Amino acid sequence: MTMPEQRERVVVVTGASRGIGRAITLDQVGRGRHVVAVGRTEASLADTVAHGGGRITTVLADSAEPDSMGAVGDQVLTRCGRLDAVVACAGVHGAEAPVAKLATAEWTEALTINVVAPAQLIRGCIPHLAANPAGGHILLIGSNASVRSPTGFAAYNATKAALHSLMRTLSRELDKEAIAVNELRPGPTNTSLLGGREDSVAASLLSGIGKAFGREWIKTAEDVAAAAGFLLDLPPTGTTGQTLTLNRYE
Repeated sequence: MTMPEQRERVVVVTGASRGIGRAITLDQVGRGRHVVAVGRTEASLADTVAHGGGRITTVLADSAEPDSMGAVGDQVLTRCGRLDAVVACAGVHGAEAPVAKLATAEWTEALTINVVAPAQLIRGCIPHLAANPAGGHILLIGSNASVRSPTGFAAYNATKAALHSLMRTLSRELDKEAIAVNELRPGPTNTSLLGGREDSVAASLLSGIGKAFGREWIKTAEDVAAAAGFLLDLPPTGTTGQTLTLNRYE
């Protein structure tokens, strides 16, 4: 088990096995932080850990089982001795269908993974962030789908709107605790969640984005990680309750 140095800031990142979560994990390591990479299995996190230069601790939890996410904070404190920031990145696109065709199970899956799991993760981390004399950060990875509301993606759109509301509520609840709570909306990013391989967005999807939204910037996961790093570098007593979007257009 890799342990952080005594003065090293400790950052929790969910969804750390691939895509944006992996990029944020490695970006934070590059900024001198110790990262607790959260994923479902050690095998899924192995590649991320291999690139972490000995500055990554793993904790196993599954967003499909929110209670396991709620236990992450205590595990981090026990294993690392402190907690400075939490990045809730894990999520699913969910079923692609109009509201009239979405079954209860499809709604439940999207809401559980995209809303309940990060809420439980944060619940378990709040006491440890509040006890940190340096303050702390909570960063939620949202989506402009919450306001653009493209048809055929009702479950995803609704969960991201709920995540935005969660961020706003938390920022007020934690205002006196020196815990900054913000949201980052990456916009179209070249990861598997968008529909292509990790390094290749499907041409048809790119065409669809262009027709729907005009000239859009297709980000890499590293682009998003840099923006996350900017927010996490701000003072905990500074910007809170805000949304940073990387979309070219709202």
